[in-house]
Amino acid sequence: MIVQAWRASHWHESDLDSILILNFSKVAGGGRVDMVHAGVPQHDHKGVTKGWPQYYWAPWKAYLKGKSAKG
Repeated sequence: MIVQAWRASHWHESDLDSILILNFSKVAGGGRVDMVHAGVPQHDHKGVTKGWPQYYWAPWKAYLKGKSAKG
C-alpha cells in the first residue's frame, strides 16, 4: 500500500493537499491496483478524473505489458 499527499502544480495555494491511496493485491493471472484519491478540489475534479487514465493508468499498463512480454 502507498499513501501520499498529492497536489497539482496549478492548484490554488489555499487548496489543501489531496490524499492518494494505492493498494496492491494479487489476483488470478496477475495483480490489481485499487486507487482512492480523496480531497481533490472541486475546481479540478474533472481534470484529475480525466487525467488518471490518460497520464497514469494507460502508460503504466503499456509499460508493464511490454515488461511481461520480455520475460
